[in-house]
Amino acid sequence: MKIRVGSSQIVAGLDDPYPLGEMEGVANSYPGRVIDFAVEVGILDQKESDAIWYDNVLRWLGKTSI
Repeated sequence: MKIRVGSSQIVAGLDDPYPLGEMEGVANSYPGRVIDFAVEVGILDQKESDAIWYDNVLRWLGKTSI
């Protein structure tokens, strides 16, 4: 996805406090694990990860801060 659209076009969020159950039964799994793994293996850097969780979401919502 990063190669296709760029990390600035990726957003992430949580369904907490109403989890949809997709994590049940998967060892060592938690919301955001795929993003953390991408940082661990060098696909994303920490700045890109932070933007995916915060800055990109705000931009998508048309806001600059909360």
